[in-house]
Amino acid sequence: MEPERRAARRAPPAARRRARRAGGGAGGAGHEPGDPRRRRVRRARPPRARDARVRLGLRPRRGGGAARGAVFRGAPSRRAPAAAGAPGAGAGRLAAGERGAGRRGRAAGRALLARALPGAARGAALAAADRQDGGRRAPRVAARPPPPGGDPVTPKIAVVIPALNERENLALLLPALREVLEDLGVTSEIVVADGGSTDGSREAAARRGARVVVQTERGYGGALLAGFAATTAPWILTMDADLSHRPVFAQELWKRRHEAEVLIASRYVPGGRADMDGLRRLLSHVLNRTYARVLALPVHDLSSGFRMYRREALEGLRPEARDFDFLEEVLVRAHAEGWRVVEVPFHYMARGSGRSHARLVKFGWALTRTLARMWRLRNSVDAADYDYRAYDGAIWLQRYWQRTRHRIVTGWVGEGPVVDVGCGSSRIIVDLAAAVGIDIRHSKLRWLRPRHARLTRASGDGLPLRDASVGTLITSEVIEHVTNAEDHLAEAARVLRPGGTLIAGTPDYGRWLWWVIEWVYGRVLPGAYAHEHVTHYTRASLAASLARHGFEVLDVRYVGGCEMIFHARRRA
Repeated sequence: MEPERRAARRAPPAARRRARRAGGGAGGAGHEPGDPRRRRVRRARPPRARDARVRLGLRPRRGGGAARGAVFRGAPSRRAPAAAGAPGAGAGRLAAGERGAGRRGRAAGRALLARALPGAARGAALAAADRQDGGRRAPRVAARPPPPGGDPVTPKIAVVIPALNERENLALLLPALREVLEDLGVTSEIVVADGGSTDGSREAAARRGARVVVQTERGYGGALLAGFAATTAPWILTMDADLSHRPVFAQELWKRRHEAEVLIASRYVPGGRADMDGLRRLLSHVLNRTYARVLALPVHDLSSGFRMYRREALEGLRPEARDFDFLEEVLVRAHAEGWRVVEVPFHYMARGSGRSHARLVKFGWALTRTLARMWRLRNSVDAADYDYRAYDGAIWLQRYWQRTRHRIVTGWVGEGPVVDVGCGSSRIIVDLAAAVGIDIRHSKLRWLRPRHARLTRASGDGLPLRDASVGTLITSEVIEHVTNAEDHLAEAARVLRPGGTLIAGTPDYGRWLWWVIEWVYGRVLPGAYAHEHVTHYTRASLAASLARHGFEVLDVRYVGGCEMIFHARRRA
């Protein structure tokens, strides 16, 4: 080296400065490590454990073995120089540091290892880190030992993660997620639903404490269904394996779990944001706005896969979709069943490694089919908010019908107590704050609960009310739906006090206009009420029936010339 050093010293000052800036030969990095004349060359600092923890949403550690044990790895270290080009050298230093760092230090160290090394070296380094664990399988997340002679404790929350060739991302995600779940202070488990990975994702997940299930149905939706079936936890958190969902946000969803049965980590409410390229951002906005507008849903981010469900809200939904449109269908069906949906602002991050499994053409076609099916659901009686939404709906005829009926009925309400039998989700019961709403459908009452406090479930022919205890009874658009309409009117006569008010509405099948409207309505909206009309009254037949049950007809008004509303009084 002496000839080179002498040549470097004889070089012009400008040449020596250029050599030092380039980090090589003349006057700088050419000196051996122990040479006192060696000049310090500024190096790019490799990532630290602090950076990986911030990426995953965890608090950086201050000092301690965990941070020191995770010092990286691909670049030479002053403490332990590595042989150039040895892909396992960084892993060896990491493993040495992990021996004194503990479990959390090993997790943070492997996270950094996967980020910093190139593809080929990354696999070897991760394998070395895994060997340092001795191949032992970690315990299930926050698992408690079963009671003596009893069954294992049911977890309070289960995290379901669909995965397909996500080994490297799972190696980072699962240790961080385990730490977050332990901080919740409740029993929990992680379920990885594998869709046929060939890169060792199953083994990587099992080593890090997750329970691995193999999906039997195709697609992203099939993976979620397999995960749902594999756990009995009352709360289920779903998230992606690609590091776009920071595990620490699970704490925020868990904290707000009593606000709704479905909580969405939303990118598109105030305070939320997304790290996506321009095209993907545009497509996502178009998708979500189209679904929200066409289906009249008060939700901004229908395609977010980072959600928390109450198990009860998932039971009985029976979704048909199996691809990524599964997310939209589950949300629409849950809303149609009357379950509460809340969006929580969330920062969506770019994928960690690998590539997305969504295919644009296939995804778009599946979303279009699902949108058509969900539109039919939203405009059928199976939607819990069907009547309420029609009051302000996009279809002019529905708006006219609901508002005219509302004006007539509320204008005739007499003294209390007021009971609305078959209240559904109409504006009538919402605007009569003191009234008691009765309906047979759980979904309607569930949807009404945040909007009206006095509700009960019962049938119109068996009201849970004392004789002569009601001042005004409303039965609007009910008697045409029951086969025992006469029993329904007899029950109304029983609970009304003498002089009490009965308001009864039903289509007039004596007018040809109603037959035309029902025929058209049944073809345009086949899931609406038309197919449920099993008892047909005319104005004369309903007046005669009311007289038989002790009512005096005071007035009759029409909506659209073919729906009749009777105002009657209970005779003494």
